[in-house]
Amino acid sequence: MQALIRSIAVLLALAVFCPLVFAQPGRPGRFPQPGQPGRPFQTPPQTGPTDAEVATACGGMLLFFIIVGVISIVSTIVWIFVVIWVAKDANARGMDNSALWVVLVLFLGLIGLVVYLVSRPAGELKICRECGKKRLREARRCPHCRAA
Repeated sequence: MQALIRSIAVLLALAVFCPLVFAQPGRPGRFPQPGQPGRPFQTPPQTGPTDAEVATACGGMLLFFIIVGVISIVSTIVWIFVVIWVAKDANARGMDNSALWVVLVLFLGLIGLVVYLVSRPAGELKICRECGKKRLREARRCPHCRAA
């Protein structure tokens, strides 16, 4: 997981900084002109960025927005699965306020998830003989069908 995060960070850094490095208007040359070995090459003054510089900057920003969009979509899908899991787990453990936990996790995010994981009843889940849904092994009655 850390390797994936590092790769994404490197791609984001490249998308942001590459246009800044390669598209610097008015950047003086570093090599002498042919035929004049001691004198550095001087670029003529420019009034604005060239088409190549604009294209480079646009390409970098396009890559940045694509990466951010993909990360946003993937994280939203993962978070939807987490919220659905919290709802099912709270029902299976017999918590009366499972809807409240879902709202708490939705609004507080990762902090709400940590609070839920700390405060939920501990124990192993098993399948109820009567209704076939999951319930805590230590519970006297199934929270779904109320069978013993």
